[in-house]
Amino acid sequence: MRRSSPPLSAPPSPPPPLRSRTGAMVGFMVLLELAGGIDQGMFPTLLPTIGEHYGVGAGALVWVSAVPLLGAAVSVPVLAGLGDRYGHRRMLRIATACTLVASILLVLAPTYELFLVGRLLLAPMAAWLPLEIALVSDRLTGLGARRAIGLLAGSLALGVALGGLVGGYVQDLTGRLPLTLLFPAVLIALCCPVTLWLLPESRTTRPARRIDTLGFAGIGLGLLLLQFGLMAAQAKGWGSALTVGSLALSAAVLVAWGRWELRTPEPAIDLRMLARRGMWPVQLGAVLFGMALFGNQSTLTTFLGARPDTAGYGLGLGALAIGWVTLPSAVAAMAAAALNGRVSARIGPHNTLALGGVLVAAGFLALTLMHDDRTGVVVSTTVFGLGFGLLLAAMPALVAETAPPGTTATAAGVYNSVRVLGGLVAAGAFSVLLTGMVTARSAVPTERAYEVIWVVCAVLGVLVAVLTTATRRRTEDASS
Repeated sequence: MRRSSPPLSAPPSPPPPLRSRTGAMVGFMVLLELAGGIDQGMFPTLLPTIGEHYGVGAGALVWVSAVPLLGAAVSVPVLAGLGDRYGHRRMLRIATACTLVASILLVLAPTYELFLVGRLLLAPMAAWLPLEIALVSDRLTGLGARRAIGLLAGSLALGVALGGLVGGYVQDLTGRLPLTLLFPAVLIALCCPVTLWLLPESRTTRPARRIDTLGFAGIGLGLLLLQFGLMAAQAKGWGSALTVGSLALSAAVLVAWGRWELRTPEPAIDLRMLARRGMWPVQLGAVLFGMALFGNQSTLTTFLGARPDTAGYGLGLGALAIGWVTLPSAVAAMAAAALNGRVSARIGPHNTLALGGVLVAAGFLALTLMHDDRTGVVVSTTVFGLGFGLLLAAMPALVAETAPPGTTATAAGVYNSVRVLGGLVAAGAFSVLLTGMVTARSAVPTERAYEVIWVVCAVLGVLVAVLTTATRRRTEDASS
């Protein structure tokens, strides 16, 4: 019997296990979110420097924050929807490249108008997280997906908090705005190789026979008008002609868009998917969550910066000191988001959302009672930071689990949009409240106005807890 000759070379080694490759993918995306968060967190700290550099006042500086929100209203649903059809990594590459161009333009912009164009081109950064969630859901399910999404959401929250500190330190070091803005530009440049070579493409894309161009344009225009109207409400009040006209036109466009999407065979956003039993309560909870999260940010900063000798309340802190006071809350949010997978595995995703709502309510109630000294503020904000962290991770994870195959990025993109819209609604309402409740013979808001806002945020936390608990019970009843 003839013996076979030994092979000339060793057989190729087996590919690394899926878990290790997926872990590396999540690690790279954590770096993306951390860099993106630092980029986003630097600009609020740099607003006074931007005004001095370009010679513009406080009114014009509002657009530094407003322009990216307006752009995100269009870019997030479009990039997320296209990602579900043609590849999430492909759209993430486009979003990152656009962000790099914007970062370079911000460094070189000779005029304030070109600077705002750069801020507009930063808008696709808001689509990073929905696209990353889709990439995670393409390869992980259950506990693994929740842990990964928690790490991504927590990294973004921590990056935003660190950005406030980094922006102040780098500006003090360089003394010039263009040199300071080189730092985030370098961070974004380092993100590009990650999206080009280190992330795999999703496997569950479903290329459409045709692109619903009218659907994408309709959702973009409707959300653009809605966000513009909400920002007009903050600046001019809810009764102004600009606010009413923008909101009315937005409603008309969105109604017409909804009717179109229900009739077209391959819609840009499947509204029937959003109406599913497990989907719409989470999206509604995202609105309430966004109202508490974004609506409180500027009011808390204003309170911490108020001088007790003139306003009668506040801590009289500067920008850097405010960053240090609020940092424990951001660290708590990241820790809670990272632990979301374990918490959800122990008590369930709906109970995790309820726990997050309870912690948000407890933290804001504590802040209402203990805001006279720095220790009380740190303790209170850390408590609701834990709640925000759980909600930041658990909500998009539940959205990803509930979305039908091939629609994860779209559902996550809608979640991101409605959360920001909820924040804008709350910010406008809180702005009207602070303007209306002022001390005698001055335009300074009263301490009671801030307390009312914190109580409202506590109520929003309770509503999130009640909504998610009721949703869990209805789901259990339907499955029994």
